[in-house]
Formats: sequence, structure tokens, C-alpha cells
Amino acid sequence: MKKKHVAFIVLFLLTIFSTGCWNQRELNDLGIAMALGLDKVDDHNIRLTVQLVLPQEVKEPSYFTPVTVYSEEAETVFEAFRKITTMSPRKVYLPHFRMAVIGETLARDGILDLLEMLFRDHEFRSDFYIVIAKEGVKANDILQTMTPFERIPANEKFSTLKLSESAWAPTVAVNLDDLLINLATEGQESVLTGIAFSGDKKKAKSKENVETLDPHGVLQFSEIGVLKDDKLLGWLNQDESKGYNYIMSNVQSTVGRIKCPNDGELVVEIMGTEAEIIPSYKNGQPEFEIKLTSNLNIAEVICQIDLKDPKTIKQLEKNLEERHKELLTTAVVAAQEKFKSDIFGFGNTFRKSYPKQWKEMKDQWKEIFPTVKVSYTIEGTINLTGTIKQSVFEK
Repeated sequence: MKKKHVAFIVLFLLTIFSTGCWNQRELNDLGIAMALGLDKVDDHNIRLTVQLVLPQEVKEPSYFTPVTVYSEEAETVFEAFRKITTMSPRKVYLPHFRMAVIGETLARDGILDLLEMLFRDHEFRSDFYIVIAKEGVKANDILQTMTPFERIPANEKFSTLKLSESAWAPTVAVNLDDLLINLATEGQESVLTGIAFSGDKKKAKSKENVETLDPHGVLQFSEIGVLKDDKLLGWLNQDESKGYNYIMSNVQSTVGRIKCPNDGELVVEIMGTEAEIIPSYKNGQPEFEIKLTSNLNIAEVICQIDLKDPKTIKQLEKNLEERHKELLTTAVVAAQEKFKSDIFGFGNTFRKSYPKQWKEMKDQWKEIFPTVKVSYTIEGTINLTGTIKQSVFEK
């Protein structure tokens, strides 16, 4: 009898607390947004561009493109979203959102106000990437470019940036959570990867761009943008971008070159790195030591060299360490002298180890950071030399 009562109570509670489908939305009623772009129009207005997927074209391709793009101008992002309903027959649906592209001019003015709506709206997921359109290209142009590998361009660029970060060091995938944490952390500035366009803008916006072996327009992630507060200051070059990622322990795998003992070069595959920023306090001033360890394999030999000789391996490891120190130094010098922006979080690292001293200097950290002393300890280890032990150039 007691078991029957228990079963009845369980069924009753399930009936009460089951949500059912009271707020379900039919697919045919939604405009599923995959990416958005933000451009500056004038001192008062921004242009919002939204890339919407056409579900029927993904399932059963016809002569239509798989996505469509709507743009609208307004003073705020939320108003622009609502104004898009004057053109789109479906309300913009955001939970599948993959990427936000911000125009460079707008990014230089500041992006915090633009992001406010993105992290306040409950429909947004925070795992989408944020990038900056480079070299005078509008975010609108980026979102209208058709891509060959994925029918939905936003999906392709999301995957491309994720792959590039793991296999090629001069880019970094930053999502909304990463950016907001950096903006809110004392002694830590932010970075965002740039995306550039090359080719014919008009042809790149049509299906013709994916119906040829040589696309008319190509999108490419390129270099890392340095922010101070929430404003874009400029761009690290390729070596500086690599150095930044080494310092931040972002490098999972990449390719590099090191000098041979005599003439020529070796191409190496970096298989993993680990960096540590160690703060200290000497003579009333903060100092930092960057320790970097890396493991690599030899991928390509473009010189005469005997890889069976242990002395040769030691010399190559020394050359690798010198190259890595060069990359780290050029990144730190760019941050300190060119941008005066603590993108490495030196201040935040110092704050954790020396909270009392940080409290005294935090208000002047932006002036102190460009002057702090930085030293380097580099260790590189060659693990594999390939299936042959001598260069094919060796007689």
C-alpha cells in the first residue's frame, strides 16, 4: 500500500514540474543566426549585420545560397536587431551563434558598450569567437563572403580559427568569456585576432565564389590585435604574435625555423610548450622572469648536417633557445614600447604574489608596466629527428 502511495506522489510531482513544450519554437518560425558583424556608421550609429542560415538549403541544396545576410543601422545593437524584423520574415534566433566580427574603426573607439547586449541577452551562448575585421574591410563584407568547405560560412571560420590556434601560433581564439574576464581583471589587458579579406568583394558574395577552384574572395585570420581597456590600439606582427602566444602558453603546435651550425636552416615542428611568468620585487620595483620549455621534432633539413652527432643536437637546441628568446623579447618590447599595454597579465601575476605592494602601485600600473625589467629562461629539447639521420645534402 505504501509503495502505491509513493508511486502516486512521484507521478504527481512529475506532472507538476514537467515543463513540457510550453515555450518551444518551430524551426520554420526562426531565423537562426550564425554570425553577426558590427561596423561604425557615424558618431551616433552602428551597422549590425546578421548571417542567417536557411535550413531547407542545408538539408536539400537548390539554387539558393545556404545563408542570407541582413543589415540595419541604429544607435544600439538591440535596436538594430529589432529593426531587422522589418526585412526578415523570421525573428533572429541566437543560441547557435558562432562568431562576432567587429569593424576595425569601431574597435578603436571601444567595444565594451557593444558587447553589453551580447552578454546580457539570455539567448546568447558565451562560447562564440570575437574577431576584428582588418585593413579597412567592413564586418559586413566578411559576413557576406561565401566559403568553399562549409556551406555555412560562420561554421567554417569558427573551425578555421580553432584549428589555426592549435596548429599555427600567430592567432588566438578568444570567446566572450575570455574577453570579459580580461576586461574585468586588474593588471590584464586583452587581445583579439584579426580577419582579413582579399579578392573581389562582389563575386565573393555569390555562389560563384565556391563554384571555382580559385575563389574570387578569401578570408584569412591574420595577426593579433592589442587592446587597452576596451579599445584597439594596433596589431602585433607575425613574430610578435607568436611571441605573445608562447608567453601565454597558447602554443600547442606550430612550425619554426632555426639556424644550422654552419649555413642553412632547419624547419622544426613545435610539439608543445609551457611558459611561466614569475614575478619578484627588488629595490622597490617589480621584475618578471619568463620561463619557457618546449619540445620539438625536426621536420625539414635545408643544410648539410649530421643529426647522429650529439654535439650537433646540442647546438641545434641552443639555436632554438636563442630563436625563442628572440620571439619572446620582440613581443614584450612591442607591448611595453609600442602599445604600453599589459597583454601578458604581468600586473595580475604580480598582484597574486605581492598583494600589499600591488595595492600601492595598481593605480599607476599603466605607467609602471612599460618600465619593468623582464628576463628570460629558455629550454628546448629535440625529441625526434625523422626517419633519416643525415641530411640528403650530405655526401
